[in-house]
Amino acid sequence: MKPFLLLLVAVLVFSLDLNAQCTITGTPVNASSLTCSSFSGCSIIYVGDGTSASSIYMDSDLNLSCLGAIQLVVRNNASLDFTPRQ
Repeated sequence: MKPFLLLLVAVLVFSLDLNAQCTITGTPVNASSLTCSSFSGCSIIYVGDGTSASSIYMDSDLNLSCLGAIQLVVRNNASLDFTPRQ
């Protein structure tokens, strides 16, 4: 019985899909201020919290390829601003 329980626990632990989540909030947040170290360990990055206004001003490339495959989710009341600044 003990080996069965141990096996069951091992299967459950290794079958969990754990995704670290990070959130970007504020208006505006400059893309140039965001780096891979800002999101170390995150596989899901949310822009906004779904209620407060948030935006990322794209003043530079947002290259997060060092994180590997991620999901970038823009929540309600959040935006990505590509408007050129004078």
